[in-house]
Amino acid sequence: MTLAFTIVSDVVSPASAAVTWACSARSSAWPRWPGPLIGGYFAGLGSTGWRWIFYINVPLAILAVIVCNQVLRIVPFTRREHKIDWLGAGFMVGQCGVLLAWRCPSAGRPAGRGARPR
Repeated sequence: MTLAFTIVSDVVSPASAAVTWACSARSSAWPRWPGPLIGGYFAGLGSTGWRWIFYINVPLAILAVIVCNQVLRIVPFTRREHKIDWLGAGFMVGQCGVLLAWRCPSAGRPAGRGARPR
């Protein structure tokens, strides 16, 4: 969704960005409930049922990549130079590591030797 919001903010004027974001959120929220239902139906079809999930989703994903590629070629593009904040990125990685080590105290130990069950 973040990439979609970024593309919308580049393509659409700020005055109509909120309406476009609302329509985008509404159209992406609808498929979230039938997807698991249809996937569960195909997964329960028997010995080959779960494979149908891939037979349906892989061609749809390829089609989505092709459509996005063609549509984004229409969008006007201006190249801008960017500077990466390596120090900030390093601090963010360090904070995530500390948070992960704090929340998972058994992360450094093998699972069978002294790991506490939660």
